[in-house]
Amino acid sequence: METERLTDSKPTEESRTRQVVAVLGCYRGGTSLLARLLPVIGVPLEGELMRAGGCNPTGFWENQDILQVNEELAAYLPRRGFSPNLEMARVQAQPGYPLVRERALEILKRLFEVSPVVGFKHPATSRLLPFWQGVFEEVQAGAAYLIAVRDPGATAESLRVNFHLRIEAGLLLWLEHLMRALQFTQARPRVIVSYERMLEAPPEQIARIVEAFGKTQQIDNTTIDWYAQRFVDRRLQHAAGGSRQTRRLLTDFPLVGELDGLLRARADDAIDELGFMDAAQSLIARFDRELPAIRLRYPCLADAERSRISRAGVLYFRLRHEGVRSTLRRLQERLEARLVRVGDRRRNY
Repeated sequence: METERLTDSKPTEESRTRQVVAVLGCYRGGTSLLARLLPVIGVPLEGELMRAGGCNPTGFWENQDILQVNEELAAYLPRRGFSPNLEMARVQAQPGYPLVRERALEILKRLFEVSPVVGFKHPATSRLLPFWQGVFEEVQAGAAYLIAVRDPGATAESLRVNFHLRIEAGLLLWLEHLMRALQFTQARPRVIVSYERMLEAPPEQIARIVEAFGKTQQIDNTTIDWYAQRFVDRRLQHAAGGSRQTRRLLTDFPLVGELDGLLRARADDAIDELGFMDAAQSLIARFDRELPAIRLRYPCLADAERSRISRAGVLYFRLRHEGVRSTLRRLQERLEARLVRVGDRRRNY
């Protein structure tokens, strides 16, 4: 397991204050590729990182502690995969919420003891960003965001192959994660990066990211070439393009196509940030209005099935990529946390 902090290039001298760079996007949507880029541009990935696995042999680059916090927060949300809002008030009302928030604060404080600039990635952060933004403010850290956008059909196909998620569910998962990533990063520093463009031309995309973040240090070509050769590999692009069935289903989700087109226009700098924000707000409003009808049309997205798939997928993933002992330890920790919550509820009654 690769647990040492990654510091391919040190943070610049100008990084005197605390700064977080978070990678957002959908599962199987190119977030790992961007996360591994962070150390190359001077943003270390600190803490214990999830090791590489079969569906991501070059690494996931996810901080295990942050991943666990996100899993606990997701357990507080309604048991549905595609909620029109996060109902954070409901989450905050849960008896165990203060403990989760305190743990998140401690995690970030530990990371900042090592470096004033830290990066992290976990796709669920796209939905849970209001929670993390509150934590960033409490530890007095600024935040910037890298948003990965990959072809939604290819993302849905990869989710089907690797996590046995139905194509319809995969498309809506892509839609929700990208919609929320845009909604929660409005008027904040962010860069939208095309996964496909990164595969085609890493140096150009890296230069674009560095310029957008206002970094002054020069990244030598040797480091860029090393990153491109080691982590940018077209052979690792699972389910490129999507199947005919997926492309046919895309016509049932016009919002997916419209959002994909808008994101790619911004990733290509074909639209400025103000125009992009106006168009994004319109799509976010439509998404919230149309979501109830989508659920009625696709009964396969029922809460019970979504919950069952989610639990089975997480357990399978853990057993496959973390091993039996690590998985059992994590299950024990979650069981103990649940028992604490049950005890709190009984005392409140």
